[in-house]
Amino acid sequence: MTERILIVSDTHMAAPDPTNSFRAGEQLADFVEREVGQAITLVFAGDVLDLLEHRDRPRHLDLVGAPSMVRGVVDEITGAAWGRRLFAALGNLARQGGRIVVIPGNHDPELLHPDATTAFRAAAGLDVDDERLSFHRTAQPWTDRVGQWEVVVGHGNRVDPFNDIEPQVVLEALRNGEERVELPPGSLLVLETLNVFKRAVNPDGTRRFPFVDHLQPSTLGVPLLLIYLDPKLALKHLPGLGGTALGALRRAIRRAILGGPTLSSTSTATTQDLATNLAAAIAAGLTEQERGAAAEGLAEELDTFLADGLPGEVAAGTLAAHHGRPRSLLRAALRRLSDDHTQFDTNVLSALDRAIVDSQLPTGVGPRVVVVGHTHVAREHHLDDDRVFINTGTWIDLMRLPTTQDDAALKAWIDRLEAGAVETEQHLHYAEITAAGPRLQRFIPR
Repeated sequence: MTERILIVSDTHMAAPDPTNSFRAGEQLADFVEREVGQAITLVFAGDVLDLLEHRDRPRHLDLVGAPSMVRGVVDEITGAAWGRRLFAALGNLARQGGRIVVIPGNHDPELLHPDATTAFRAAAGLDVDDERLSFHRTAQPWTDRVGQWEVVVGHGNRVDPFNDIEPQVVLEALRNGEERVELPPGSLLVLETLNVFKRAVNPDGTRRFPFVDHLQPSTLGVPLLLIYLDPKLALKHLPGLGGTALGALRRAIRRAILGGPTLSSTSTATTQDLATNLAAAIAAGLTEQERGAAAEGLAEELDTFLADGLPGEVAAGTLAAHHGRPRSLLRAALRRLSDDHTQFDTNVLSALDRAIVDSQLPTGVGPRVVVVGHTHVAREHHLDDDRVFINTGTWIDLMRLPTTQDDAALKAWIDRLEAGAVETEQHLHYAEITAAGPRLQRFIPR
């Protein structure tokens, strides 16, 4: 039985690079150093590394190259001062009575390969067989007990079909000597769309879309913004639609505008079909007049916009171009999405959080605390005195969609977004479980 467990998730550590989203290296090293000498269990609950940001990775999980990729990224991380401090602190924590558990996530499925353990132990200065630093590679959550509390920890992506990677499928492929496993649509969204926008630069070398790192990719706001700014580039790389991305989205929008069903403002990119949801989000902002006699003409304008952009626009994409009815409709969809104020509310469960609660915290169990990450939104929710749900959020910087229904204000926000002038937030949450109970904490850098 453990006396104290600390859990962090979604650090998204990656090799130092302007396009990588991890900026909290010094803070993470401080966090671990603070605990050296304590007899604790430190759990990294998924997306410890962000291997989807690796420039040379294929669009599938390469089982043959996974160990080499992990070693290379760990070597690059420890090439930075904060990385050396962090892994040294992990080694010291283990040697002085603590233990470290790593749970692979959907951004670092390569960690499901057994050889990945070697790279972490070597970087921490531990022997190759030192079990004080271990990896949890089963389909079931990691469990332990602190006092009366049963502690259940997972990454959280298993209830998210858009991002689910089944450990047993990967492990079976390894047992069978297979070379690859296909990645889920959410991974392809990062690899084929978000990474393209992150690496796009202007002639002067500045990044065209500096905000992509900081928006929650599971919300429809991200693909809507990308389509708004550069429809050709966005649709060329939208995943899950193959070479028919443009045609599928155009057909879905036409169906939605001419009378199809609409979705609520809380719809995400993780449910149903991406093209259908994007189309429904756009159609949800239509006025009654636009749904009437003007619907056919409006559908034609949107169709042309998605195929060719708007007349007079620069081929490479015109930033801060707010003209035309298609972009007006996209802004209406964004305003509707921004009307959902729960993204940063620590007391409200998301749909994915609720799915975990329903499966892992049924009535009658307890005292039990379930801890996950994945959604990047930190939450602490007490169902009763014996059942607690905690999402530890992320250690990358975050950005909120604007909470405004004023169109002029939204235009101004998009202008600031493109200029890199929208403020980001760094939350640095972690879960702490002791005999006194579980708590969501926030690390305050020294």
